[in-house]
Formats: sequence, C-alpha cells, structure tokens
Amino acid sequence: MEIDLITLACERAALLPKEHPVRVYAIATNKRGQILAERGNSYHKSHPIQKKWAMAVFQPEREFLHAEVSAMIAALKTGKKIDKLCIGRVDKQGNRKNGKPCIVCATMLEQEFPHVKIYWSKENDE
Repeated sequence: MEIDLITLACERAALLPKEHPVRVYAIATNKRGQILAERGNSYHKSHPIQKKWAMAVFQPEREFLHAEVSAMIAALKTGKKIDKLCIGRVDKQGNRKNGKPCIVCATMLEQEFPHVKIYWSKENDE
C-alpha cells in the first residue's frame, strides 16, 4: 500500500512545474488508506506553521510551504486521524529521487506528529 502511494506521489510530483528546483508531493492517509489530503511544494506561498518550524531549526529561508507541512495542515482540517504520510520526489526529467523530509519538515513531523508513519521515495525504486 505504501509503495502504491509513493508511486502516486511521484507521479503527482512529476506534474508540478518543471521550473521548481525541487518537485515534491505528499499524501496523508488514515489507517484505512483513505487519502485525507495531498499537496505539492510551493515556492510562492508561506504559512505561519512552516515559518515557525523553519525558524526553530535556524533556516528562515525555508518559510515557503513544503509538501509535507501543507499536506498535514490540510489533513488536520478533515478532523480524521492521520496514520501515514507518503512523500514522492522527482527530478526535472521525472526520475525518482530521495524524498526524505528536510530538517524543517522532519523536526515538525517528529514533534507534532510522532504517531504518523512516514514513507518516502528512494532514488532507485521502480
């Protein structure tokens, strides 16, 4: 199931604008596997939660919404319990890359969502 969601996240990441330096897409689900929210990176939109965690790890330049934070914010709004977050990252050619969360997102996920299982794409996955 996680592999299918990572594949889906990579496919959706490949649809993001190619001029984005990094194309990342995150999908949050409940334990039944229902998609609660899905989002891609934004290079124009910021959010107070993203800014808070960027400042917490001394990287204020990362205040623009990352896919992981954006998906979790949207999933929280559903009122349902979040069980998994699957992250896909691709390069400009659409090839899978390591989708491990950056220090900002990893810190936020560890502290705010310790119960959520995190899965991400790996560079050589098919």
